[in-house]
Order: sequence, then structure tokens, then C-alpha cells
Amino acid sequence: MNNKCFISRTTALVLVLSMGMITAALAAQPAGEEWEYQGNMEMMGMKMPLPPVKRCEKPDAGKTPPVENNCTVSDVQTQGNTTSFKIKCGPPEPMEGSGTTTRTNDTLDASYTLKTAEAEMVYTMTGKKLGACTP
Repeated sequence: MNNKCFISRTTALVLVLSMGMITAALAAQPAGEEWEYQGNMEMMGMKMPLPPVKRCEKPDAGKTPPVENNCTVSDVQTQGNTTSFKIKCGPPEPMEGSGTTTRTNDTLDASYTLKTAEAEMVYTMTGKKLGACTP
């Protein structure tokens, strides 16, 4: 056997073994849960539907609704399947508020209020689990 043939076979074997280890590592990761959220925002007497959003979440994701990247959730308290929390957002527009979320295995109902210097917004949201996904 010449050296080129040996190197090619060795390289192929290493690639096959590597692919097997990568596949096993991916299979060992916990599956995520795909959720679809729909909601409304009410402000100054006007109710506006929000576009549906799908998200792949880890099964151990918190019991609070998804929030924008510029928001933080604090003072989280859970009793049974209902969680209350406070929200603070900003910049660009600073907002503060609070809300509640009730979650079962496959559904979520949330309501929260955010206040700015000029207005108050009330968000209501429902969510349903669609199935498994990869987070």
C-alpha cells in the first residue's frame, strides 16, 4: 500500500468518525419547543392586532412572555401555573410595566401593561405549542 492511499483512507475514516460524533452530540441536545404567539396592543382606546410570531424555545424557558431585546423582566413570582412579573424597556423609548402569564403544557395566556411618559399600552397575548424544534 502506498502512502497516498493510506493517508486518503485515514482521512476518510477520521471524517466518518467525526461526523458520527457530531451527529451524536446534536442528538444529545435537548429538543426545543416551537411556540406561536398572537396578540393585541391597546393604546388610547385603539386595539391593534400584532403579527403572529413563531419562536423556538428551550423547554426550561421561563414562564414570562417573550420580550424585545431592549427589555428586562424582574420580580418574577409564580403561584401554580400563573406567573407575575415586572418589565422595564429602553432605550430608545423607556417603558415600565407589569403583567401576568398563565401557562399550561401547550398554551400560554399573557397580559401586561407598559407605561411611557406619554401613554399606557396594554398587551394581551396567547401562545400555543406547535411541536419540537432545534433551539
